[in-house]
Amino acid sequence: MSLAAGCRIGRMLIEKIECRLVKVARDCDCRLR
Repeated sequence: MSLAAGCRIGRMLIEKIECRLVKVARDCDCRLR
């Protein structure tokens, strides 16, 4: 799995407000959104 893949999944979770549960999302744009 690549960071890009995790980032993509994180973005989807961000919409579900579950980005906090995902550590990869946090590294992604979770803080930006």
